[in-house]
Amino acid sequence: MGQQTPTFQSSAPLRRRALETEVWSLDWSDDLSVGIPEIDREHQQFVALINDLNRAIVDRMDLAEIRKKLQAILDNAKTDAVIEEEILRQKNHPHASDHAQSHQLMDMRMREILGDLNENSTMYQWIEASLQVKKILIQHLLNEDLKIRDYCH
Repeated sequence: MGQQTPTFQSSAPLRRRALETEVWSLDWSDDLSVGIPEIDREHQQFVALINDLNRAIVDRMDLAEIRKKLQAILDNAKTDAVIEEEILRQKNHPHASDHAQSHQLMDMRMREILGDLNENSTMYQWIEASLQVKKILIQHLLNEDLKIRDYCH
C-alpha cells in the first residue's frame, strides 16, 4: 500500500463561507446604545447600512451598487455627526468640542482614503476603500460614541 496523495478542495467555497459568517454582519444591541434615542436611531441606521454594504460585497454586486451603498454610509455619518454635536452642546457635555474634533479627524481620514478613487478605479480598489471607511466608522462608534453613554447616564 502506497501513500495516498492528499486531495484539496478549491478554496473558493471556503472563502465564500468565511465571507458569509457573522464577521461580515454587525447586529444592533443595547451594548451599542448611548441611551439617547436620536443618536441610537442614527446608529441603528448605520448598522443597517454597513450590513447592506457587506452584503453587496459578499454577493459581488456591481460597482455602481457598492458605490451607492458607500455613499449612503457617508451621508449617514455626516448626519450622525451633526446630531451628536448638537445634542452634546445642548447637554453641556464637557467633551463636546473633543467629540466634534474626532468627527473632523474621521472625515479627513475618510476623504484621504476616497480621494484617489475615480471612475477608472477597479472594483477591488472601491471595495478596499469601503472596508477602510467602514472600519473607521465602527471604531468611532465603539471608541468615541459610547463615551457619550458614560456621561449621559
